Amino acid sequence: MTIRWRITLEKPRINKKVWLQKLTSEMEVLFEQALLAWLTAATAPIPSWSGASLGTFSDLASRLNFVLRISPTPLGRRLGLGVAAGRAKSKGTIDINKKQGLFRATYSTSLEHLVFNEFNNADLGGDPNVFSKLRHRTPYNFLGKGNKAFQEVVAAGTLPSQVPLTVKKVTLQ
Repeated sequence: MTIRWRITLEKPRINKKVWLQKLTSEMEVLFEQALLAWLTAATAPIPSWSGASLGTFSDLASRLNFVLRISPTPLGRRLGLGVAAGRAKSKGTIDINKKQGLFRATYSTSLEHLVFNEFNNADLGGDPNVFSKLRHRTPYNFLGKGNKAFQEVVAAGTLPSQVPLTVKKVTLQ
């Protein structure tokens, strides 16, 4: 009397087209999550005094369906800056090319006091638009904070699930 057991394991056949589609889909989700993290971190240090500085993020935020909480102070509103001034001096874009696997986003602003406050301590002088001590310390370094948050989300991302190995055939004789 004899027992024979045999098992066969075959390397998987990967449908490259399906896997690449899944990869692109998962990268798109990861990219959006990373952009939301960037936007959250980048806007956190910026006060909503007149609304202009936070308003510069409106274009990018609207493309992500991200709600910016902008509550200008009464004095900020009276000085006439406002959210519209920030929108007028900024641009945000998202460009996804699925065929090439490229995911790009841009943010740019020429709002003078925001650009100055990003890189300088406004309380030390140098910005003619500052007429009193600021309540929020500068430099804001919102670009660095946003970049760090973006990179953290991307670093936690993974490739799509690998194709599971399956046993082709088991025979017992």
